[in-house]
Amino acid sequence: MKTLLKLMLTGWTLTAVAVAAEPNGGALRNLAWAATTLAKVETDLGEIVREPQGPEAAALAAAVAEAHTRLAALKQVVATADAESESLGKAADFAKNLAGLAQWTIDRTGDLAGKQATRRKIFEERTVLAKTDFGKQLDDVLLALASCSVRQAAAQLAEKQVAVVEAEAVWNLQALRFDQLVDEADNEAGWLERKAELQDAVRESGKQIKLAGLESARDKVRTARLAQQQLALEKQQLVNRTAQLNLQAQALDEKGGQLNEATDRAREAFDEAQGKVQEALDE
Repeated sequence: MKTLLKLMLTGWTLTAVAVAAEPNGGALRNLAWAATTLAKVETDLGEIVREPQGPEAAALAAAVAEAHTRLAALKQVVATADAESESLGKAADFAKNLAGLAQWTIDRTGDLAGKQATRRKIFEERTVLAKTDFGKQLDDVLLALASCSVRQAAAQLAEKQVAVVEAEAVWNLQALRFDQLVDEADNEAGWLERKAELQDAVRESGKQIKLAGLESARDKVRTARLAQQQLALEKQQLVNRTAQLNLQAQALDEKGGQLNEATDRAREAFDEAQGKVQEALDE
């Protein structure tokens, strides 16, 4: 009987150890995947960096180094943590953040590649644009998009949500500007091609036909289109500002909840102290 009881107790102890070890094992596996994910993210983001010596690249390198440090620290703590340890939750959050960043990196890299392809295509199809400055304008916007993407990735790695939202706002604004420039370039190419056709037709006809009036009307159309674009940019800025204000309001709500909890604890302590005073008086 004693032997049976001893075996049962031993079995329970082993089971308890296995249950306690299970969350640690799961957390360690998550961190192992996180290490692989971090290496992949670092490689993918390196393809986005346009200026290796720029401030965005430096911020990303610092964020990646800090992530490696946190990963090593979490592995060390989780290996000896008990089932109730907060470090298990921190490890899960760390791995989850990296997984989200990995998917974001894939999506953002695809977006950038698509815009670069659009830039190449329009200049291949509308060769007349080679005489304009649209190429430089589009390249400047592409550089801004890459830079803000690197900043956003660094902020996401560092879990700085305010900086993430700010970088996303820049992306939204610059992405809109890119689309506007592509549309404007396509429209301008159509006009330049049509103008060239008309000039050839006038020369062939031998008539004295001036295109000044047509060009003046075209300038008015261009001015109106630019005003429309500016309005759209201002609207996007307002949308971005709204998102930032919502984030700030959320942060204040969280702080308010913390202050409420602190106030409740202070009241409880006050009531307890008051009760002790009353007990002393009663005695």
